Amino acid sequence: MGTRKMTCLWPGLPRLWVCGDLGALPVAMTFTVLLNVTIVATFLWPWQLPLILMILLWAAVITIWTSSFWSTWRRFPEPPKEHATIYEDLFLRAQTEYLRGEHFAAESALGRLLKRRPQDVEARLLLASVYRRTARLDQARKQLRRLARTGGAKWALEVSRELQLLDEIEARPNKEVA
Repeated sequence: MGTRKMTCLWPGLPRLWVCGDLGALPVAMTFTVLLNVTIVATFLWPWQLPLILMILLWAAVITIWTSSFWSTWRRFPEPPKEHATIYEDLFLRAQTEYLRGEHFAAESALGRLLKRRPQDVEARLLLASVYRRTARLDQARKQLRRLARTGGAKWALEVSRELQLLDEIEARPNKEVA
């Protein structure tokens, strides 16, 4: 069973995880509450509820889980294609503007992209470069610190290089940005 298919084991999770559909969050949370109530009622306080109610709770848990699993397993949700192209277009636009020296246009595109996808490491790294190029060194450091925490080892070299560039700029007497 692939990692993506494993999300079928929790109602609502495939749409939430793969598609980013927040409409699936109430389904996942409702199932969580129902399952927790059923487990607590069965194992911690079995004398609090009548047996028939516990049987109905377990029947509801099993029915919801089975129907959700079966329906998502058969038709696994695909990530929306248009969302991927929107992000790619925004990133390419930001990158093009950055290379042209249009730093504020690049920052605007990156801001829109990061608003929708705050975990985008490449966009955050490019934003730190934009801040460095526009002499906003504190904002650049803030982005790089965030990347150092969340970017993982894959981006450690790029983050350390940007930090090194910031240190070099701050060491100059006139703080000239390169």
